[in-house]
Amino acid sequence: MNDATTSHIFDVVQHRYLSVSQVPTMIVYGERDINAPVDTLKQMPNSEVFKMKNAGHACYMNDTDGWHRLLYSFLQSPQVYEG
Repeated sequence: MNDATTSHIFDVVQHRYLSVSQVPTMIVYGERDINAPVDTLKQMPNSEVFKMKNAGHACYMNDTDGWHRLLYSFLQSPQVYEG
């Protein structure tokens, strides 16, 4: 298999599993992140998406306090699976 085929297979498998996940998920990415598959991740049910300003892929390192505030807030919010 070449890199393009491997990448396509990974995308299909990733989408299949992410689209059925029922685990409450916090998705945080930096606005300058060019690596995060944000569009794919936003399709996850029971997820909340947060974009951190002026941050790259390792956004938790760019604004540690801000990241921890998001995490704390997410963990404090009641999320109920309705299935």
